[in-house]
Amino acid sequence: MDRTVFAAALALALLPLGVCADDSRIRQVDRLFAAYARPHSPGCAVGVMQDGRSLYSKGYGLASLELDVPIDPARTVFDVGSLAKPFTAMSVLLLEQDGKLSLDDSIRKHVAGLPEAFAPVTLRHCCITPEARAITHRN
Repeated sequence: MDRTVFAAALALALLPLGVCADDSRIRQVDRLFAAYARPHSPGCAVGVMQDGRSLYSKGYGLASLELDVPIDPARTVFDVGSLAKPFTAMSVLLLEQDGKLSLDDSIRKHVAGLPEAFAPVTLRHCCITPEARAITHRN
């Protein structure tokens, strides 16, 4: 997983805004993801967006090893499960560090339409896992 995250970050860093399909950087990205483009290999998808439009997208490897279905960035649905939670929490923490919000804000301040019953729930509650809360309260 670490290799995949690193590769994706590096691929996106290699692609400047306004990249075109014949750019040599595309070949660099293809080389970077060559390990995922082998037959019978699980894979990943890479995409770069700007102003709501796709500048580059490509699938590498298979979406289903059992059915031998290749990844198609336009059609493949990835089950990310809880993968987004740490990125969301980190984004909230960065906003707090910049003084743009407080972890003690009610989530109702930032999520429109939540009923009054959610008033006691803070961003801190949403960003810290039960395991982390147990460690924090022990110390």
